[in-house]
Amino acid sequence: MWLDVRAPAPTIAREDGIKIRPAVHASDHYLWTQIFTEVFGIPSEYEDVFELIVAKSHSFSAVAYADGQPVGCLSMAIEDSLAVVDNLGVLPSSRRHGVGRRLLEAAHAAAAARGVKACVVVAAPAGTGICAKLGYEVVTSVTHLRPAPRPDLTGVSQGLAEQPTLP
Repeated sequence: MWLDVRAPAPTIAREDGIKIRPAVHASDHYLWTQIFTEVFGIPSEYEDVFELIVAKSHSFSAVAYADGQPVGCLSMAIEDSLAVVDNLGVLPSSRRHGVGRRLLEAAHAAAAARGVKACVVVAAPAGTGICAKLGYEVVTSVTHLRPAPRPDLTGVSQGLAEQPTLP
């Protein structure tokens, strides 16, 4: 979904208990990863990979808190004048309370502050409604794939060592 962010949408002040904080410290990266893997059903053995992705300096990542508890996450890659949001997730118990909207608004503000002219959101079907409410236009569809659990490699090197060598 596509949005021109050169004319920022008005932000409405709310007292909804939702706070958005940029993920800048290792503890933030950890929380982001915990939410992301739970929301998207990613096997926990990939957590270290996602923590590295969130920590990249050319990106913007945030964690949403509702009543002090972490409930949502978002990451956005920024390249030249284009921002791409591709990891927006909200825990099931906190959906339909404005968390996703607040995360996207924070991403828009961060993108505009960096001179970005347009934003693309790679949205799952469940997220297209909120994007449309914020002014995004559908331009294509994407199939989301997730990694399979990493194979258990214990004993593999030991088994290889026991193989006979060729003359």
